[in-house]
Amino acid sequence: MFKLMLQFIQVAKAQNVTQAANKLCLSQPTLSHNMNKLEEKLETKLFNRNSKGITLTSSGKLLYEQAKMMQHLYQNTLNKLDKNKLRHQYELKIGCGDAWWHLFIRDCVQNFQNAYPHSNITIDVGDHLQQ
Repeated sequence: MFKLMLQFIQVAKAQNVTQAANKLCLSQPTLSHNMNKLEEKLETKLFNRNSKGITLTSSGKLLYEQAKMMQHLYQNTLNKLDKNKLRHQYELKIGCGDAWWHLFIRDCVQNFQNAYPHSNITIDVGDHLQQ
C-alpha cells in the first residue's frame, strides 16, 4: 500500500500520469493501473480525468495531504533509525574514581563525545567502586 501512496503523491504533484510515470521509471499503463487499484482499495474516486490531464477530487485532495504527512513521517522514522544505529555502533562505558575523573578521564570522554556525537556514553564516577 505504501508503494501506491508514493506513486499517488507523484501523480497528484504532476497532475499528469505520463509525467509521473516517467519520474517513477514506470510505464504509463502500469501507473494508471496502480492508481485504479488504489481507488478500488479505498472505494473512492481520487481523480477527475480529462484530455488535459487530471485533477484531484475532494477525496484525492484529502488523501494527498495525508499521504504527504505519511511520507514525511516515514522519512523521519528512517532518519531516527539511522541515528539509533550510529548510537549503538560506538558505545563507551567507563567507571573511575573521583580523582581519575578530574585528572584524566574527563578529557578522554569529551574527546570521544566530540568524535562520536551520537554515541551512548555511560560513566560511573565515585568512591563506591572500591567495594
